[in-house]
Amino acid sequence: MATKQNSNKETETSKKTAAKTTAAKKTKTTSGKTATKSAEKNSSANKTSSVSKAAAQKSTASKKSASSSKTSASKTGAAKSTAVKKSVSTGAKTTGAKTTAAKSTGTKTSSDSKSTAAKKTSAVKSTASSKSAAEKKTTGTKSTAAKKSTSSKSTGTAAAKKSTAKTTKAASNKIVAEETVVSKSTPAKKSTAKTTKASSSKSASEETVVAKSPAKKSASSSAKKSSSEKTEAVTKPVAEVKQEDPYVSKERSLIKMFSSFVVPGSQKVDDETVPVPDDSEEKRKKIIKYSVIGVAVLILLIIILLCAKGCSSSKKEAKNKILAERENTILLAKDFIDQEMFDNAISELNSLLKKDPKDKEAKTLWEEAVQKKKLYDARNSQNGNSGVGNINIDTSGLASGFDSLQQQLEAQTRLNEEQQKLYAEQMALNNKQAKELADMIKRQQERDEAEKALEQEKKAQAEAQAQLAAKEEAERKAKEAEIAKKNADFAKKIDAVNLEIEGAKAKLAAGDLSGALKQFQKAKSLLPEGSTPEEVKLIADKKAQIANILLESSVNGNYGPADNQTLLTQASNYANNSITDDPDNALAHYVLGQKAYKEGNFVEAEKELKLAISADGKNYMYWYYLGLTQFRGNKPTDAVNSFKTSINLYSKYAPAYYALGVAYKSLNKTSDALTSFRKAYQTDSNHSNAYKEAARIQAASGNYADAINLFNESIRIDPKRTTYNELGSVYEKSGNLKEAEAAYRKSISLLGPSEDDPLTYYNLSSVLLNQGKTNDAVEYAKKSYDSKNKFRTVKQKVDAIYNYALVCQNTMDYENAIPLYQEVITLDPANWKAKLNLGKICLEKGQTDTAISLLSSAYTIQPDIYEINNNLGNAYATIGDYDKSITFLLNALKSQPKNITVKRNLARAYAKTGSWQNAKIYFVEVTDADSSDYDSLIDLANIYIQLGDKESAKRNLNKVISNKPNLRVDEVRQLMSLCE
Repeated sequence: MATKQNSNKETETSKKTAAKTTAAKKTKTTSGKTATKSAEKNSSANKTSSVSKAAAQKSTASKKSASSSKTSASKTGAAKSTAVKKSVSTGAKTTGAKTTAAKSTGTKTSSDSKSTAAKKTSAVKSTASSKSAAEKKTTGTKSTAAKKSTSSKSTGTAAAKKSTAKTTKAASNKIVAEETVVSKSTPAKKSTAKTTKASSSKSASEETVVAKSPAKKSASSSAKKSSSEKTEAVTKPVAEVKQEDPYVSKERSLIKMFSSFVVPGSQKVDDETVPVPDDSEEKRKKIIKYSVIGVAVLILLIIILLCAKGCSSSKKEAKNKILAERENTILLAKDFIDQEMFDNAISELNSLLKKDPKDKEAKTLWEEAVQKKKLYDARNSQNGNSGVGNINIDTSGLASGFDSLQQQLEAQTRLNEEQQKLYAEQMALNNKQAKELADMIKRQQERDEAEKALEQEKKAQAEAQAQLAAKEEAERKAKEAEIAKKNADFAKKIDAVNLEIEGAKAKLAAGDLSGALKQFQKAKSLLPEGSTPEEVKLIADKKAQIANILLESSVNGNYGPADNQTLLTQASNYANNSITDDPDNALAHYVLGQKAYKEGNFVEAEKELKLAISADGKNYMYWYYLGLTQFRGNKPTDAVNSFKTSINLYSKYAPAYYALGVAYKSLNKTSDALTSFRKAYQTDSNHSNAYKEAARIQAASGNYADAINLFNESIRIDPKRTTYNELGSVYEKSGNLKEAEAAYRKSISLLGPSEDDPLTYYNLSSVLLNQGKTNDAVEYAKKSYDSKNKFRTVKQKVDAIYNYALVCQNTMDYENAIPLYQEVITLDPANWKAKLNLGKICLEKGQTDTAISLLSSAYTIQPDIYEINNNLGNAYATIGDYDKSITFLLNALKSQPKNITVKRNLARAYAKTGSWQNAKIYFVEVTDADSSDYDSLIDLANIYIQLGDKESAKRNLNKVISNKPNLRVDEVRQLMSLCE
């Protein structure tokens, strides 16, 4: 699947945000000076300034430094200074020009434009690991906005205020358009929260969103106003940037209008003008610009050097690995030659010669193996083969002709055959167990991912919540403005309340919870008595506003569990006070619904959210949260309807599509779920979880190619270890073991220095074993075993031990395999697989009694398993108990009715008991299925002789003589003589 790209709208938005960041950085110099002068007056400002200085040492966190300085300036009232106005004015003008440049160049503005914003984007791209420039710029800008105070916040909001006052419809459209931006910033906000304690998601959302739309709102107003009014709507808000909080600014302007209307003789206050920046400011801009360019170039050079070094090291490591594998193959081939396993030696050497036909050492060994094999075959041809299964024939006289060397060779040959059969059986068992464990791992991963997805959704919800808060603030401001026209004194009191609220918000951002709560309480105490219904509603709105701020801080702030609970409790108190004044206050009911949702009280949460919707049914976020509450309350069908309503109200909110897909999936409507997940990542091309969920559906349907592409898209956005594990599992199921190995290795490479992942170690060892990479398979199986105590359950620990034992058994390392299987049985006495495999090892080592005990115990747990019955049948045949052997072999045959090996063993067991007719039946089935089984033809000939059918016996013996004249020569002659 091709890499998704942001839409044109998202790209343009990111460019505008980048321009805003440049303006914010220019303001940093003047704000920083003012913050220094006010250090003694405000200790909180000093703390924020220190954080800023520490963060400035990192190239990717330079924007946060500016934000911290601005926070200091805003606390001391520096926002209203002339220097701030100059910086913002210049930044605002530059923003317009840079936005135009960004539109003309598309997504590559960072490399073509010479503006400061473009260079800034380039610097960010140099340090980003997996995100696009637009994402990084948006993240950086929001991090800066999260710490702005009243004075530094008003660039976009002031413009939004004026446009809202002129037309309510335009403001509504603005809010809807702006919320798309916020919903896409979850990963960035997570990073920002870790770097700067004073981050506030709500403030970040408000600043970023509102700052993007003054031009649009002005354009909307200009359609109805004269050319002079257009100029005022566009330029006047820009001139007022950084003067004061947009919320307070709008209230003041409306209060002035009201005063003019009510009080005779009152005068209209003139708008403030923006002074032109002086030359020293221009010099500082140039210094900042060239400093950024220099840092970006330095970082780029360092990255190039590190990449070059890494590539060189990787090539050397790969070369050493190839040499080590060749040396291991040579040693293995020599060992096979020493054991007279010439075919195995030739096979190993062929693999080397295919890679390098000029490998002299391999070629010499190959010739040696071929020559020795010829001699070995010639010796066997001369001496013949004593075979197996001489039935009721006294061959002691014939056997005396063979010396001890011939007997040893025959025994070795039989042992080799049995070992090869055992290895094939073990490989099949290993594949089956690997699949079972992979399924178990996948289920665990899905549970883990569900938790991760819920966490990400919470963050996305916080973003959307912040946007809704901005909308609520705009509506409250409009109400306040209306009331201000009637009562100037009331408006002044509201102004004082707003100042206290903003101060409390700043303290929350700085981590001063106690101080913030006290200031919120002061703001509440300053609220005047309402004399009209409108005033009462406004007072209720103020309380709901405080409740919502506290709620957002509990979600997005860096507070511990105890502090978060305090925030939720206080939010609930203010919301209840608001409802006392105005029972229909939508925001207050929303806050109470959110609190109940977080506490797991989904019934109460649903009730409060429905009340919020009753008061404001057009709020798509209320419907979205109602859907989440219904889904968590086990009402997936109701949740589907709520999510659909949310989407109908705002079709560009990706989290709603994603949540709808999850709800459909829970209802087993996989087709609808897949459609919803696709819509989610089409709306937001960086929605990692949407790609992942779609990939899981495709994988479950067997569409491995589509699943692989979707998992890779998810990794592109958010390279999580769990996603690599799922990708490896899909590759493994599709038969691409090489890519599965690569995915598992990538997952392991992301582990921290002190971290272990025994499940991934197990997966990798299984894939390596199936590829014949025995040494590596043993290494990772041992790692899984060594870290077994990190498993969550006893079953997972047992699986890790069993896996290590199985790998050791497949490599014939019985010394380690035996105690490992015993450890499994100790932890899990009902583990029949461990008993079966340990019993097979005991059979090979000649410990028949122990083998029978273990296999019998396994049989009591799983009496219908083929391997248990077959091995028990062979074990009893070894000690001469053919009746029991026949019983278990018949059980094995029920499980696999067409298994020739079982039928052959069963025929020989019947022959040993003298059941000639039964022996004949199974030998005939064996020879009919495989006419080249000449050993069985000889045994069947003996059965025919016992039954008096000499013609059939002679016919079988003649086939053997014609096709295998050197097979069991003396025995064939003896039987032929009995046919005369």
